Amino acid sequence: MTDLFAQYAATAIPLSVQRKQAKAEKPKTKLDLRMEEKQRLTRNYRIARRNVNIETLASEPRLIRFSAWLRKQSDPREIVSGIAESWLPDATQDVKHYALRLVAARCDKLNRANGFAALDDPLPPETSVFFKVKEAIGAR
Repeated sequence: MTDLFAQYAATAIPLSVQRKQAKAEKPKTKLDLRMEEKQRLTRNYRIARRNVNIETLASEPRLIRFSAWLRKQSDPREIVSGIAESWLPDATQDVKHYALRLVAARCDKLNRANGFAALDDPLPPETSVFFKVKEAIGAR
């Protein structure tokens, strides 16, 4: 004797719900577990990075003005000379790293605007704006 109500319920469930139910019943593979772990670690890293950025901005309010100044610059020589003559060489390492991330983002944006690849680092004898700024502020 079959249960007609159960048969009707099984056929009346939308396919998307049936797939979710089947997926929930399947045991997780090693790949699924690794992907979940990777997602968890990535989320934790982003949260930690955001907290560090908030602390860095709170400890050095001049970074906000620096960011605004950097957005207005389009000449690489002005960027390097302006940063070399600024307060950044005397800043802490956290502030220098934050400023370098801003400089890298600005350089990538300028490269894309000029038709170059975003990550267009030169070969060792040559140098780029990022490396010149890094050397000018003494970041490790």
